[in-house]
Amino acid sequence: MTTSKLKINLYGEAWKLNQLLLTKDQKIKFEVIAQRMKQPLEEVIIDPYFYYLLKSKAILSDEDLAVNCIEGLLNTSKNQIEIWYRNQKVQKLKCNDLKEELVLFPLHNTTIQKMKPCLEKGLYV
Repeated sequence: MTTSKLKINLYGEAWKLNQLLLTKDQKIKFEVIAQRMKQPLEEVIIDPYFYYLLKSKAILSDEDLAVNCIEGLLNTSKNQIEIWYRNQKVQKLKCNDLKEELVLFPLHNTTIQKMKPCLEKGLYV
């Protein structure tokens, strides 16, 4: 029995914004280590030596921290989108191909949303 798989690959330049979700205890512990390193918390959070000083088996790098993540593909000429179905490439697109105002008639049912993330007070990487 074969399964029908749809796969979408995004290639090119992208952006990613992570909001760190720290508990009060974690924040206090992180600030103590940052003071010991004589740097602000915003800078030491991306320093690998910080995680060595943290000495936590659960948090070995910034990738192990709990985060709220917002990410997307930039609209540049180098970026492309590939759509695969049943291990065959169905279509290759540029970001501008999805905009309906640039074509005579719509090729895809798309909704393009310009998003302003609601950035509340916190620590962002």
